[in-house]
Amino acid sequence: MKVLGVHIGHNSTAAILIRGRIVACVSEERFTRIKNQGGIPIRSIRYVLHNAGIKPENLDLIVISSLANAPHVTYEFKKGRRSIFREALWKVYKEFFTKYKTTDRLIKCNKISVAIQQKLWQTLDNVLSDMLGVDKSKIIHAEHHLLHAYSVLYSSPVRDEEALIFTCDGEGDFLSATVNIFDGDKIRRVSKTLYTDSLGWLWYETTKYLGMKPNEHEYKVMGLAPYAPVSGLENCYKKFFADLIEVNDDLSFNSKINLSYSYPRLKKQLEGFRFDYIAGALQKLTEELLSRWISKAIDRYKIHTALFSGGVFLNIKANMKIALLDKLRKCYFMPSGGDESLAIGCAYFGAKFLDPSADLEPIKTLYLGPSFDDTHIEDALESSGSKLYTYTKYNDIEDVIAELLTKGKIVARFKDRMEWGARALGNRSILADASDFSTVKIINDMIKQRDFWMPFAPTILDDFSPQYIKEPSPEKVNGQYMIIGFMTTEQAKNDLKAAMHPYDLTIRPQILPRDHNPAYYKLIVSFYERTGRPAILNTSFNLHGEPIVCNVHDAINTFLKSGLEYMALGNYLVTKNKR
Repeated sequence: MKVLGVHIGHNSTAAILIRGRIVACVSEERFTRIKNQGGIPIRSIRYVLHNAGIKPENLDLIVISSLANAPHVTYEFKKGRRSIFREALWKVYKEFFTKYKTTDRLIKCNKISVAIQQKLWQTLDNVLSDMLGVDKSKIIHAEHHLLHAYSVLYSSPVRDEEALIFTCDGEGDFLSATVNIFDGDKIRRVSKTLYTDSLGWLWYETTKYLGMKPNEHEYKVMGLAPYAPVSGLENCYKKFFADLIEVNDDLSFNSKINLSYSYPRLKKQLEGFRFDYIAGALQKLTEELLSRWISKAIDRYKIHTALFSGGVFLNIKANMKIALLDKLRKCYFMPSGGDESLAIGCAYFGAKFLDPSADLEPIKTLYLGPSFDDTHIEDALESSGSKLYTYTKYNDIEDVIAELLTKGKIVARFKDRMEWGARALGNRSILADASDFSTVKIINDMIKQRDFWMPFAPTILDDFSPQYIKEPSPEKVNGQYMIIGFMTTEQAKNDLKAAMHPYDLTIRPQILPRDHNPAYYKLIVSFYERTGRPAILNTSFNLHGEPIVCNVHDAINTFLKSGLEYMALGNYLVTKNKR
């Protein structure tokens, strides 16, 4: 069975499934170097097919995410760039279809929009069929939130037991949230929320109101929230957020206003409130609303295992609150649950579409992107012709990196397959000693150029996580992917002070088992043997506003543009020459 999953939209992505296993997945932004690149992910499709050794004509099925709500999409094909989904259509839709919250009007507008956009999807199918040389009968579409549910269910270890599946995002196929039950065989939807009541849209509009980039900088609002003094936060919360959204008896959300068009109301009612008060109040609403929603579902269905996907569940602090619920015995968060995960959902959906009894493997690693061997790396270093650096090959590069970290140096690491998703997990990372708080300013000012309030994160060897984590228990949640926050011990406050939030002292760790990444694990063991600290600071290898580096040339360019002094490319240590 060979299934290609394709997400076209925000952060377009392609994934391929062979014999029930996801073998490759990558987002188009990594190739184009444009953050959250939309459009048909041509380069990603080419990569996953090449990695799997599959010719397009040998695919059994291509599954494309979403039935409607197609955003502006472009693609490069033969005679250049052509627009399929016109920007004007999207603007008209947003202007006239989303201002109001009258049910009859919404139903009518949605029907019109679906009819128009399904015609456009047909055009897209023709393009993909022509581009790949695949019969159009092999191309199908699936519903947005169902794909979020598929992505988290089949990537998780849950198989034969009952589980609740929650999806929550900005909008997809006119919905913003769903509750589903997996009975050990099939997924059944029991609740849905319209996009007009969208918590995700509220985050989008608030991010824009605070002067940041919506659909990208929501994580900055989350990182800002803990700085808000309680008194100011509470006043702001009572003024606007406290009774804004309710959880109905049917587990849907109900908001007082159309949240997909909430900017004017935010501007009117929050004028005069400080930026951190607003961020803190929004975070408080999110944590309390999601906790009520999930608790209510558990009480109704008496199911104590839960799975979560959708962009709202990229909020690691809300995820921590969810994981702390006593009613939950076990929970699993999609490792990168934004729309980039829809491609994985597409691949799993396609497998079950072809064979409902198909045995699908959980995702055991996120290292699903391109890799480059030492020969390729040496050729790239040589061909760049730069006189700004020198390089040396080592047989024990992990020990060399560990020694540099011990001496307080900061080292970019580029090795093996690139990570899929929002987080760098060691293979496209910038590493430092997590106990040295002075590295925060150095990394921010000279390399990452991040906002001053944003914290970094640690990688912790799994056997040592009890030294640093109080709760929630890593045995209850999947802590390997930097997708959930944890409360910390006193030892963490010493050993990890450069890799935790400086105000609430939580961490967003990668808890690393040896079999996830043996070479990276060995590096941290080597650092531990030198320092007695089994954890290091790990942040993504990129400049602020750019995607994580993908290939060797991306790494070299980022190295040269930044204040980095050291970079480990495969088994080569690259050192900037003194000026």
